Amino acid sequence: MRHMQSHMEHMMFDMRHMQLNMEHMMFDMRHMQSHMRHMMFDMRHMQSHMRHMMFDMRHMQSDIRHLILHISELGWQKRHFQYRGSFIPISGIELTLKCAAWAD
Repeated sequence: MRHMQSHMEHMMFDMRHMQLNMEHMMFDMRHMQSHMRHMMFDMRHMQSHMRHMMFDMRHMQSDIRHLILHISELGWQKRHFQYRGSFIPISGIELTLKCAAWAD
């Protein structure tokens, strides 16, 4: 009889132990879930930043293309295109640019 009682006590102890472990696990899982939620939020935020950046970059690209076109046109109009004596190659045309005034 006493043997049986000790078995029961052990079982009770094990069950309590298991319950504690379960509670800890539940706590950890909730914690992780909150981390996941925060991460999801951050990722969405980052995605929107990326989209905005992509948009800005595309815009910038088209601006640069337009600039190059204008500079090329100017280059055809005025061959002596000097930028402090240094040559800038733009789409195969060697151009020289000057900041302030055109070099004659």
